[in-house]
Amino acid sequence: MLFTSVDDVCARPAESGYGVALGEFAQRHGAAAGPRTTVFVLGDARTDMGDTNLSAVREIAERARRLHWSNPEPEPRSRWGTGDSAAPEYAELVAMHECRNARRLGALIGVCSPSEPPRALRALPGSRSPGVLPALSL
Repeated sequence: MLFTSVDDVCARPAESGYGVALGEFAQRHGAAAGPRTTVFVLGDARTDMGDTNLSAVREIAERARRLHWSNPEPEPRSRWGTGDSAAPEYAELVAMHECRNARRLGALIGVCSPSEPPRALRALPGSRSPGVLPALSL
């Protein structure tokens, strides 16, 4: 698995809004996503009042077989669009799931993971670890 942190994705970690992070992820790791790839985004979908970069989400979604977003903010979903949260905009493009603990995350991964066995681990260009399923963790 390739787990990418905000420090790995963003050239400027202080700019941790999802628009910046998703754009850099698509640019640096987008080629790793393909018809056998599941991408998990883990985070609250806050943009620091910046650009949502929905085009990067579309690009990742078009390349990957599956794209899921695990949002730790509590229900109701009506609160997801408050402040600098762009969750409603992202949820139009990606399956967004409420997930605030390890139990829910494990269940989500179990439901959303591909049924076929993963391809052999390999190092992805620009990554520090072997990878099969790109994931973004902010």
